[in-house]
Amino acid sequence: MSILVSQKILDCIRDELSASRESFLLISAYCKLPLVKYFDSCIVNTSIEKKLVVRFRPDDIASGASDLDIYPYCRDNGWKLFFRMDLHAKTYVFDRLRCIIGSANATGNGMNIGGSGNYEMATACELADKDVRALDLLLRGAVEMDDTIYNIMKSTVEEQHTIINHSTQWPKEITGMFRPDYSLLFAEDFPSCPHPATATNDDLLFLNISCNATKSELAEAMRSAKCYLWLLNLVKNQSPQEMYFGAATAALHNALLNEPKPYRKEVKQLLSNLLTWIDELEVSELLVDRPNHSQRVRYISREV
Repeated sequence: MSILVSQKILDCIRDELSASRESFLLISAYCKLPLVKYFDSCIVNTSIEKKLVVRFRPDDIASGASDLDIYPYCRDNGWKLFFRMDLHAKTYVFDRLRCIIGSANATGNGMNIGGSGNYEMATACELADKDVRALDLLLRGAVEMDDTIYNIMKSTVEEQHTIINHSTQWPKEITGMFRPDYSLLFAEDFPSCPHPATATNDDLLFLNISCNATKSELAEAMRSAKCYLWLLNLVKNQSPQEMYFGAATAALHNALLNEPKPYRKEVKQLLSNLLTWIDELEVSELLVDRPNHSQRVRYISREV
């Protein structure tokens, strides 16, 4: 394992691409077309499988953080392009054997093109079998881009460009394509602050909503958050449909993919934050109470 800083990250990616023989998987929340073209120019074996996973939220494209026109380039140059709107990773995978993982997006600033940009750090390492499984799960939860999706995204951005902000969503034709994947959980998928009343915009990234949202808007966003759907699924599959804090903490510790694993104390805090948010926002499918001094969460059907 080695630590790479700024320009060295791009140098290492270039060297790995020239040596890759089977596949290249590029995972970057933000992505710019010139970088995809540059990576293509570094590939020696032009028959390798090429996949790109980006976030592609409306504000990513409207703000210029990502280029929507990556898609036609990928379509015409042998790439499969996927997107998932909860993506925050920046990982470059070569032949499913080696990877570079860190803070650098596939953008000019992220890669420090021309010696100017962000100060980024990354590490180069070998992949274990469990790492490959995690990458496969990430892809399984993504949607593959096609002409129809591209045209919907393009027209949405063109029509609403001046009013798109952090909480803007794609039309239901796109959001309805995603299905919750409970097997990929990171600490970043949970509320980082103990109470919704004190949340900043940064604290609300896991909900893709701004701190100007009303309580009902926050509650609705919570119902589609990965952390909430994980807990809802977990509790619903118990008999009876309830779970105490200790058992839920153990389940969360096992489910988190962060490396290194968070300490048990940190996992308890993540779960405690989530339960407080559910309780304060009155998200009606789950009821949080405290019988006999131990916190419990119960599934309450919304059907009348």
